[in-house]
Amino acid sequence: MASTYVHIGDLKEIPEDAPPTLHFLRSFISALDGTSHTTRSLHFSPSATIKTNADAPLPFAGMAKMFEMRDQMTASFSHTVNRVWIIAEAEDKVTLLMDWSSTTILKGKEDKPAFVAEFAALKLGKAGTEFDEEVQGPRGVNGFWIEKVENWMDPSPVQEARKEILEKAAPKV
Repeated sequence: MASTYVHIGDLKEIPEDAPPTLHFLRSFISALDGTSHTTRSLHFSPSATIKTNADAPLPFAGMAKMFEMRDQMTASFSHTVNRVWIIAEAEDKVTLLMDWSSTTILKGKEDKPAFVAEFAALKLGKAGTEFDEEVQGPRGVNGFWIEKVENWMDPSPVQEARKEILEKAAPKV
């Protein structure tokens, strides 16, 4: 039978006796917002996929360049988790439903943070124990890894800020 745990508020304030998946999530959000792709990779299974809105799922393994570009274009980037529902389906299968948001501050647009409300479903599984060349050890955090992410958001605030930067940089004819 499935069990459910709900956390409301900042992940920095989770109780020590919270489910291991909530501790996993705190580590994942920090890694996702950070600059080390190796640290991010620890949280994903080798076959993990990420799907955003109606786009086709993409393998996480091929996303390093996208994260590099984010790091080059942003002055800062962060997520805030508002509420998480943890649904333990079996001993080694868990679904996390998250109401969260991201704040992006693009270089050249430091005065205008782009705020994006998001909702995500993360499918977690029991992490493997085999050695992974990319992370120089086994993948997984707190015994779990992400197998699949589906995220819904309206990226237009970031797109609009980026467009304004490009228009200012374009030569005047």
